[in-house]
Amino acid sequence: MTFIREDLTSNLVEVDQESLSETVRWRRAILFPMVVAFGIDVGSYSETGHFAWYELTSASDSPTPNEDCHDPVALADRAIATLREGKQIVLGLEAPIWMPGSEVLLGRCPRMHERFASEKGRTWYAGAAATVGMMGLSVLSDFLARLAVANLNQTITDDFSHWVETKDAILLYESFLLTNKKPISCGSITSDEWDAFVTASLILEYKGEFTHLRECSHPGRLHELQKDENGHAALWPIVVPNEIPRRVGPRAPLTLAWW
Repeated sequence: MTFIREDLTSNLVEVDQESLSETVRWRRAILFPMVVAFGIDVGSYSETGHFAWYELTSASDSPTPNEDCHDPVALADRAIATLREGKQIVLGLEAPIWMPGSEVLLGRCPRMHERFASEKGRTWYAGAAATVGMMGLSVLSDFLARLAVANLNQTITDDFSHWVETKDAILLYESFLLTNKKPISCGSITSDEWDAFVTASLILEYKGEFTHLRECSHPGRLHELQKDENGHAALWPIVVPNEIPRRVGPRAPLTLAWW
């Protein structure tokens, strides 16, 4: 069974997605009309072919190749066009966009530590994760710079509740994909483009929709990983242009996985 969080009344509780009533699904359809999810696999942002993005307009969409998937300019242009159509968007990055709070606040010795249990061996501050984190901020910086030029009056936020209540807001979230656990492609896209598709799918699953991930041979369910008992620090606001409003939520940004 798959578990998600119900956030229709700002009360977060664990629910069994397979037993959700038609009434709940209907309410979600009202709360989330015309939402488009953009997933980004940062890859190697400076090298053509190792960066990829995917636009998911419906949870029922099957993976379809996009010849512009390796072009970050095409990503920004598509997102801007979507916003001008009056739709709301969410942007997920497969890269760390927040760091944990200080252990000193809990009376412990200061040290670098993982944000959640699954991050052990792939911590946000070391190795590939640290590199991808910096590249992710660069991706976001370029994306938002183009958004600022377009003058679309959007607020950037990692606060899910605020995003639900605010039409002119873009939600940022993080996907956490492990090579040996992530869904295996069962469609017509692979590699970085597949990871971007998975990233986009995760937020739709969080909203209570059934995506193509359920059709893959690799079994799994949605996991919400972020924990911030000792606080957290958002990294993404440092790249938001001054022209764009930002809102940092009280909780750590959504960090979603599927295994």
